[in-house]
Amino acid sequence: MKNILIIILVLTSSCTTIKKEKLTRSVKISSSCLDYQSSVEQAIKQSDFESLEKFLYILNRQADCSVSYVDNVKRSMAQIAAARADKLIQQQRIKTAKTWLKRAPITTWGTQAIYGDIAVYRHQWQLAARFYNQAIDLMRDKQATPQAPEPASIRQLLKLAYQTQILTTGSQSIFGKIRGVAPENIPIQFSFATTKLDSQTKKFLQQLANYIKQQNITKLTLIGHTDTKGNHAINDKISKQRALAVKKYLEKVGVTANINIKCKGKRQPLQLVHAIIYTPEQINALNRRVELIL
Repeated sequence: MKNILIIILVLTSSCTTIKKEKLTRSVKISSSCLDYQSSVEQAIKQSDFESLEKFLYILNRQADCSVSYVDNVKRSMAQIAAARADKLIQQQRIKTAKTWLKRAPITTWGTQAIYGDIAVYRHQWQLAARFYNQAIDLMRDKQATPQAPEPASIRQLLKLAYQTQILTTGSQSIFGKIRGVAPENIPIQFSFATTKLDSQTKKFLQQLANYIKQQNITKLTLIGHTDTKGNHAINDKISKQRALAVKKYLEKVGVTANINIKCKGKRQPLQLVHAIIYTPEQINALNRRVELIL
């Protein structure tokens, strides 16, 4: 029995050595973190994920490598993994895309956004909304995301979160700036053929009213919209009534800003990020809205 244990230990040690040799075969071993930084930077520029995996293994064992530097390398690897997964999703290779996301050494807003995209392609709206909101939280967190994302990325993520939340709960609660970027508009949803505010919408408008007052906003615009059903005359009337309903409620709860009203009827459908994924009825549900422009 003792001999067997010795053999197992020898074999285990040999396998570990072989694994380390394979992992570091193309990397010159050094005792200083600084000696790797140029090569790491080059690998990041080339989106060379495989080389970065090898470097990360070594950097984690260098005493002079700061935690912040290693975390930056991990974030870069996560960005590369998310970009590869995104391309695979466009090719409908969802399983392989998830494999790439699992290789990311750290969770970032980019990885969570791609997980959200995968859930959308599978019509898992609640799961998608959860992932998109996690991505937004990570965007807000300056420690998790030291460098602010591009404004276009922030706005697109807000749209994705809003669209999936509507299909899940019929309401949404995202407003205010994210890393200095404000949403292009804040949509307020309505049910089919109605101009009345339901309890969820009133709750959201109360939160929105508090935000407007806290920010001392003195001017805003409400633009009413409808789905594509019906003729222009009826839809123009409904869109105006929806905008007026929102205006009256905001004023009722203490908003003193100058509120301008516009009605577009069915002339300006919502610009959907994943238009081909949604059913016609889901698209109509998203289009029944009043957009608030701050």
